[in-house]
Amino acid sequence: MDLSGPYRKAFDTALPPARQVADPFNVVRLGNQIVDEVRRRVQNDTLGERCTIHDPLYRVRKLLTMAHERLST
Repeated sequence: MDLSGPYRKAFDTALPPARQVADPFNVVRLGNQIVDEVRRRVQNDTLGERCTIHDPLYRVRKLLTMAHERLST
């Protein structure tokens, strides 16, 4: 199911005993979104500005969202 608030509330209201399950795509998408928000906040707090393509925190963004099978050790 979709993880948005209105969908959850509708299911809670209409089907209280039903068990809600989130699909992996939405869980990963939300996790990536939170990681990106934290990265942006840290960047703004440390440098006081938006990051550029050459900043380390911007470059690590791709690494943080890359699939595990594409990572090298």
